[in-house]
Amino acid sequence: QGKTEATGDRLKEGCAINKSLSALGHCITLIASGEDISEASFYGEDDSTSAPKKGGKKGASGSSHIPYRDSVLTWLLSESLGGNAKTIMIAAISPADFNYQETLSTLRYAWQAKQIKTRAVVNEDPNERLIRELREEIMLLRRRLGGDLSNFDDKSKDMMSDQLEKSEEMIRNLNKSWEQRLKETETKLV
Repeated sequence: QGKTEATGDRLKEGCAINKSLSALGHCITLIASGEDISEASFYGEDDSTSAPKKGGKKGASGSSHIPYRDSVLTWLLSESLGGNAKTIMIAAISPADFNYQETLSTLRYAWQAKQIKTRAVVNEDPNERLIRELREEIMLLRRRLGGDLSNFDDKSKDMMSDQLEKSEEMIRNLNKSWEQRLKETETKLV
């Protein structure tokens, strides 16, 4: 109740929010502690290597269990907190002395969240990456063939032309296989 003087449903809702925020704070503390997080502990799976030992010690693999499943809030934010994402936290604080404890608590919370270090990488399909690299190679070869060719002998020009043709053929084959897969899927669905 405290400052809000909440009763009934508002009190229950406030308790649920505080419980979720406490669970989030606990996850943030564990992640920011710098311990390695295994994939099993990231998804909240319990096994002998990722489950916390008595007293919250590290497991046999050297990782600690992060309890994302303790709250809906932590489950929803699991990818943002310890996964493949860049995350920003905005802390709302008050300059009033009436809210001193809440402001101090919020600043500690934000400082702890600031300690989390994530390494976001682009999720890219291997085939799409290969296609992109081949297209870049084709553009480079076309520029070489289309530019000043006086520096190249006939053998080098022929090699570049052959390489260009091979790269274009690989892209056609990769795209063709995707088109075929799409057609097969569409026929199965119909």
